[in-house]
Amino acid sequence: MLLEVQELSISIGKEEAVRSSSFSVPDTGITALIGESGSGKSLTALAISSLLPPGATWRGRILFDGRPVDESLRGKGISYVFQDAASALNPVYTLEKQLKRIDRNVDAERMLRAFGLEGAGDLYPFQLSGGMQIRSELMLSSALSPRLLIADEITAALDGKTAAAIMDILSSLSRRGTAILLITHDIGIARAYADRIAVMHAGETVEEGDAGEVLSSPLHPYTKALLTCADMEKGKDGLFRTIEPAMPAIGERPEGCTYSKRCPHPCTETARWIGNASHRARCCHPSKY
Repeated sequence: MLLEVQELSISIGKEEAVRSSSFSVPDTGITALIGESGSGKSLTALAISSLLPPGATWRGRILFDGRPVDESLRGKGISYVFQDAASALNPVYTLEKQLKRIDRNVDAERMLRAFGLEGAGDLYPFQLSGGMQIRSELMLSSALSPRLLIADEITAALDGKTAAAIMDILSSLSRRGTAILLITHDIGIARAYADRIAVMHAGETVEEGDAGEVLSSPLHPYTKALLTCADMEKGKDGLFRTIEPAMPAIGERPEGCTYSKRCPHPCTETARWIGNASHRARCCHPSKY
């Protein structure tokens, strides 16, 4: 595995936002990290990239190609694409100048063309549409050919057509040898593009495995509930199904199983990993589902 996250816990001040989370990313393909907003996906990705905000601390192990991650990996090792591309781009430089600042020998015309930005080299970020800004950030993040590209909710604010075009770019990068970690709460995107899926709930990874297995035979009740909601299934009352109650907030998460307050078979045990390398889940009694 290219990336291994082992028992990762992240605290903001005195509150633990991510707790004993573990998953892995192979050196090829697209791995989707899915879950509701507030489950700890982005915070986990920031820790992997050594970009945690001031006041946040982490413990556990994050290994990149077998060695602990640090800031030296940014660029050629790990690159990050933020959801808010407008803030990530430098407002005082044109796209071509931003490329040249990363690599003075880069073939800017070729890069612009590869990312669907032909003719936009002389434009400033404020002159670009939302989709073009995301393409630009992807281009700049890929300029040094990183081994791992983390894309954090980059399709969340885009229309369906533009989102599909952005995902096609990620797929192309993946085919050319860049491993992708895609942070998303869009199950449809994960279904269409992911090779591997990891599921987070309330700061913990509760399931991971090959995408086909996770989507067709989920082991954890939370994964099953997420897929049901994504399928827009209706209950007996005719209303669309949701997961009730709301996911516990930071500081209100129960000991033991974090899903216990939402589970049809709640327990107070500490959930354990079951399954195998290709598909596993953290659950006290998965046989009930």
